[in-house]
Amino acid sequence: MERFLRSQAERLAEGKIAKVSHRKNCPKAKAFGADMGHFELSAVTPEQIEEWIDDLGFEAAETFNTYRKAVNAIFETCKKECSFNPTSEIEVRNDGGDVGLSRRSTGFQ
Repeated sequence: MERFLRSQAERLAEGKIAKVSHRKNCPKAKAFGADMGHFELSAVTPEQIEEWIDDLGFEAAETFNTYRKAVNAIFETCKKECSFNPTSEIEVRNDGGDVGLSRRSTGFQ
C-alpha cells in the first residue's frame, strides 16, 4: 500500500495525475489497506474485493465502480509483487446495480 501511495505522490508532483484524482484515490487506497492489509496483496481474491466494496454500504453503481477503479490502480502499481490483478475479474456495475465476477481473463489488463 505504501508503494502505491508513494507512486501517487510522485505522479502528482510530476504532473502525471490530476490533484482531484490523487485526492479521490488515496483515501480509498488507505481504506482498502486498513481493511485488507492483513492479506498478502498477491493473495487477495476478486470475491474479497467485491465483498469489501459491497460492505462499504454504497448503493450507487458509480460508487462501486470508483472503488473498483481505485483498487485496480493499486494492483497496477504493484505488478511486480502480484502476477494477477483480481479486479480484472470484477465487472463494472451498471445503473441496475447488478454485477458478477467475470471469468473472462486472468491477469493484468
